[in-house]
Amino acid sequence: MDGSVRDMQYTWFTSGKNWRKTGAFGPWLVTNDEIRDPQDLAISTWLNGNRVQHDTTQNMVRSVAALVEYISRFSPLEAGAPGGVGKKTDTSLINVRRGCD
Repeated sequence: MDGSVRDMQYTWFTSGKNWRKTGAFGPWLVTNDEIRDPQDLAISTWLNGNRVQHDTTQNMVRSVAALVEYISRFSPLEAGAPGGVGKKTDTSLINVRRGCD
């Protein structure tokens, strides 16, 4: 099923696909004390173990603050753990890489 709001989607894809209690995020979340400068974060896309894209938030068209403000118009952002997020029972399955190559 494609749950889209077409009139919003045509203005910007994210608003047409995400609204309260929907939308994916992750795979990792961090608290704001772990981020020195939100405008200087590395962004990489990996495909089959190979990095295929790499840049930073500094080069985005919109600032991180502007994106948070915009997204909060249609998808409420609340403090605390997101709903449905809990501790995995088998933590040996978690493989997290910190930082960039």
